[in-house]
Amino acid sequence: MYGGDRPGRRPPAAREARELLLAFPGRVAAEGRLREALIDALTTDASPAPDASLATRALALDATLGGADPVAVPLRPVETALLRDWLRRLAP
Repeated sequence: MYGGDRPGRRPPAAREARELLLAFPGRVAAEGRLREALIDALTTDASPAPDASLATRALALDATLGGADPVAVPLRPVETALLRDWLRRLAP
């Protein structure tokens, strides 16, 4: 993309890519989001990494299903019970 067929001449693909890259920050700034994103990035504390292990996610889903209104769960009671059994097996 940045190679040239002649010294001093930029290929059309390189020119187009450069224009796209330079246009994006301009659009974001025009919408007023650039300053907001920059301030958020500089002033927001990094949150601790969530525990994304399979066991943790299985326990969370099991707890959510246990506390959910059975009418709101799009599964039959037997299917919900089977799913909760599987989730408990994933998180011994």
